[in-house]
Amino acid sequence: CRYRLAEKAMVERILWIIVATSLAVLFLSSGPSSLEFRPLQDAKQQPRQQAKETHVKLLLTSDFFDINDGGDLPELLKSMVSETGWVGPGATAVWLRDGRMGWSDTYARFLEIDVPGINRLKDLGITRHVGLWINRDGTPGSQMILEDDMVGNVSRVADLPEVKQAIDEAVLLVVPGGEPYKLLKNLRLAPGSEVWAHAQARINRGELVYFARSAGTIIAGSNVDITGFRSASTIEETRYYLGDPVNWTGLNLLPGDIALRPHYTPGGMIGANLRNAHNRGNWSHDDFIQHVHAHHPGVVPVPILDGDYLVYHGGRMHLGHSHPLNSHAQLASGFVASI
Repeated sequence: CRYRLAEKAMVERILWIIVATSLAVLFLSSGPSSLEFRPLQDAKQQPRQQAKETHVKLLLTSDFFDINDGGDLPELLKSMVSETGWVGPGATAVWLRDGRMGWSDTYARFLEIDVPGINRLKDLGITRHVGLWINRDGTPGSQMILEDDMVGNVSRVADLPEVKQAIDEAVLLVVPGGEPYKLLKNLRLAPGSEVWAHAQARINRGELVYFARSAGTIIAGSNVDITGFRSASTIEETRYYLGDPVNWTGLNLLPGDIALRPHYTPGGMIGANLRNAHNRGNWSHDDFIQHVHAHHPGVVPVPILDGDYLVYHGGRMHLGHSHPLNSHAQLASGFVASI
């Protein structure tokens, strides 16, 4: 009996290695309905300035430091921040919080999800944290808000020059989770568009590191048609936030046409026959990846597991792991790219 159990465990391990190997080369094919993970080199190239590529610093995650204490991610972030030219005893981070616009439990979610990240950043020398809302409650014409004490929930109305000054004083732009389409809409419309243009100019010069999780990671890609969370659950809601016809373009911070899928969980695909524009909230992550292949030719979906992080630094891009269990997928070996 023990021999049979051991034999069964060995067979299961061999099968798992086969699956992991398939992911490592980023190609999985089993028929017409299969998923295909293509290397980032396959992404269509966007015109870029070489100087910008070598200065941009991005760190995109599912969950900040939540898994395995971040692995080597904290030291990587510290190294990137040190290259911004920051001088002083304590650095500043600005948190762009519009992904949770209109949420009734915003502060509770902040305490639960974001405060541990703030504490880790303080350990790295980033001691001042300023919250920024382009539109906190979702009401048209709402004024921008700066939170000088995020944990104490102390905020004030701020005009565009004040917001720009806060960004100029920062070495880190933190874009946490929430609803990607709400966040993106507020960055497309004034005054958010002016705020983003100012922040992006500093990112392009290498003066500001873009550090994101979840929703902030999704919008960093060139295409955002890869989520059905809340305001993305139906095409009607999607049109409200992204326009009609829908503009699926993200912030396009990375080279190539890329759709980023943080919190990636395989399986559960309902399939093309059951998917429709009105039930996007029921699609699995694999459904969205298959959907991207079918409706956005040339766009490469990039699955990012919890505990993984995508780095763009010095004109190079790679996917790393902060969770040892994620090494079974070996996604990093397939995503290393110099574009």
